[in-house]
Amino acid sequence: MSLRGLGWRVSTTLLLSLAGLGLAGFLTWGHYFDQGAISNSCKGAFGAVSGGAIDCGAVTTSSWSMILGVPVALWGAIFFVFMVAINSPPAWRSPSIWVARLRLAASATGIAFVVYLVAVELLAVRKICIYCTGVHLIMFALFIVVTTGWADTGWSRFVAAYDAGQPEDEEEDGLEDEEDYTAVPVVSRKVPRAPRSERKRMGAGR
Repeated sequence: MSLRGLGWRVSTTLLLSLAGLGLAGFLTWGHYFDQGAISNSCKGAFGAVSGGAIDCGAVTTSSWSMILGVPVALWGAIFFVFMVAINSPPAWRSPSIWVARLRLAASATGIAFVVYLVAVELLAVRKICIYCTGVHLIMFALFIVVTTGWADTGWSRFVAAYDAGQPEDEEEDGLEDEEDYTAVPVVSRKVPRAPRSERKRMGAGR
């Protein structure tokens, strides 16, 4: 799965997606197995500086941290698994317009969800989770890179190559057409004439 020839946008979106998956995976693991790892690391690193405004435990254990009975962190992990796949080099190379549209739609959906989660943190919980903020920043960067990169999609490159045409191929096709339609030479056949003696005999009998 080589990145050669695909440009910086492909490698950037892939790395951002992997980073988002890592953070979302950590939050999911903490939710199910060790919530203290999230709460204590967040408070220890940022709590004193923020004056209590940063409290990852308050955010990740609030009633807002579940959607349809599933932790928001798990939804995020599932989302970033999809983003890793859709931002892989083969997906960027794909000439299908649906792959390009799906990547764009996923990025728009992700940033809309980020806006909702930030609003919940600021207006409902009134605490900030630094890990969640990291995921939000990654999603914002992904949104910018994807939405400004339509020209780098496999579909766009396919259309550009089609519009530009292939001169070499067209020239070869033209030569083949000439060969196919070359007229077959017509060989003229002369009707043999009767001998002179026979012609005289026939003339005398008239």
